[in-house]
Parts: sequence; C-alpha cells; structure tokens
Amino acid sequence: MDGSKSLDQALTSYESGYREYREGNFIHAEQLFQKALENEPNLIKAHYWLGKLYREMGMLKESVFHWEETLRLKKLIQDRRLALSIKDNEYPALSQISSTKVKIKNAKESYVRSQNFLREGHWDGALAEVKAAVSLYPGNLEYLASLARLQKDLGDYHGSQKSYEELLKIPTVSVDLGLEALDHLVPGGKRAFSVQPLKEFSNKFPGNLKIASRLQALQKNVEEPFYPLGKVVKRENGQVILDIGFNQGLKLADEFRLKFQSFRHGNPILGNPPGEILGRAMEEVSGDLLLTKVFANSSWALIQRELGFGVKEGDLIEIKSPSIRSGN
Repeated sequence: MDGSKSLDQALTSYESGYREYREGNFIHAEQLFQKALENEPNLIKAHYWLGKLYREMGMLKESVFHWEETLRLKKLIQDRRLALSIKDNEYPALSQISSTKVKIKNAKESYVRSQNFLREGHWDGALAEVKAAVSLYPGNLEYLASLARLQKDLGDYHGSQKSYEELLKIPTVSVDLGLEALDHLVPGGKRAFSVQPLKEFSNKFPGNLKIASRLQALQKNVEEPFYPLGKVVKRENGQVILDIGFNQGLKLADEFRLKFQSFRHGNPILGNPPGEILGRAMEEVSGDLLLTKVFANSSWALIQRELGFGVKEGDLIEIKSPSIRSGN
C-alpha cells in the first residue's frame, strides 16, 4: 500500500476513534485506534489515546505499553521524515506510568492473597482480596473471572452477574471465558443482554460451533427463567424485610428514595404440543414498597400500598421507579 494512502487511512481511523472516545463509545474507539496503528504503527496520537482509553477501561498493562510507545516515539520523532503534530499535554507523564505500574503490582499482590485464602478455606478474606484486585485492575480477565466464580459459589448471584457482565466488556476476552460468562448470565434472566456479545463472538470467530449453537438457541422464542431483583422474606408491622442489600448493589442514598413493586408470577400458558410453554399470564402486582433501611445483605421497606391479596412473604420485587434512583 502507498505510504501516503496508508497514513491518510490511519489518520482517518484515528480521528473517528477520537470522536467515538469523546462520546463514550470505548469499544468502537479501541477498534478504530487499533486500525489506525495497523496502517501507521508510529502514529503517536493513536498510541497516546489508546493508552488513555485502556487506562479508563481498567486494562492497565495495555495502557502502559502504549504510553511507553508514546515516549519512545517522542524521542525518535525528530529523525522521522514525517513530523506528526501533537500537543505537549498529550504525552503521558512518567509519574502516570509509574503509578499505573504500582496499581498492577498491588492488584497482583491482592489477587495472590485471595488465592491463598481460598486454599485455606477463608471465604470472606478471599472475597475481600479479589475485590481489591479488581478495584485496582478492573480490566484483568483473570481477576474478574475469579471474582465472578467466587461470588457465584457464595450465592451472590446478582454480584456474579455484574462481574460476568464487566468481563464481557473487555475486548480481549477469550471464547471459553466469554462462553462461561454467558452460560451463567442467560439462565439468570440476562437473555437480551447476552445476544449482542454472542453476535460479536460469532463475527470474530466464524465457524465456532459452540458459539453458533448458543446463538441459535438464544434467538429462539422460548420461555426463559426469570430472576427478579429480590424477594420479600418477612412481613412485620407494615414493613417487609427484603433479601437484597449493599452487596447486591443497593446504596445508602437509596433509602427513602427507591421504590419497589412486589408481585407474583403469572401461571404458565401452555400450547400445542402438550408441555410447550408459550409464555406466562400477567404478573399479579401485590403492592408498592419504599426502601427505608439498607444492610449488607438485607433491607427494610415500608408498604405504601397493597393490591389484591396484599404483600406476602415470598413475593418477588423489582424497581418501580428507576428515575428516582438516578435523582432525575
């Protein structure tokens, strides 16, 4: 390919990637920056912004690599035939690279401690340390997978779903790890969320039978299990205790702001041939609840209104007013 044409294509991809980055479309931005570097490996601006993007995505090692390339190319730029224009503040400071490497080191130490706790059977310690590792290095596939598996083993299904969702957002996720995540998410009521990652895997790895079979099954119009946000575990003096708390994603700021709706599943609608489930009847709403107190794995809610036979133990709950949570 002609050198000038290759550079033009690189700059076009870079500019498109920068626009996607500014709009928060990180996956598309990453793809465009990489395409720019395929056409011009020494395009400093693409290395810099790709490093910045990776840092924001939690992919720390990748971030350090591209920032070190930025510094290396800066020293060589005077000898290049083509001088690339770049703002001085687009060079990562050595302190940024140093602090990122420290995060990588501290995250690894936390992860190693978590694995030692696991071998000794100290589940709480293992969970705390692997959470610390993910907090420091959120783009590390090994750490995220370990957290998701541990949360699943400890019965924190909401937490494990969230971790698996974050894992699927990382561009370098492998097929096996991606399918592990999807095989956990689909039965957990995340069918709609799971379609797009499977399509992306199918495009990236054409001919993979595992991906094709899962995508085909996922796109069929069949009944899927439903997992609500939580359920009512006890009723007492006009209030109820719920089985969700801080560890399932609630926040202190949700108290006296977040509203739930309690309900019961409708009965299955059977079709022909016998046994085929076409869907469910309408859910039966039993009441409106207002969150009043949040604990680690439970919370209290005030019964504001009751319908039908009223709110009872075992009723399922879902957020009634998502806008209240965001403060809108």
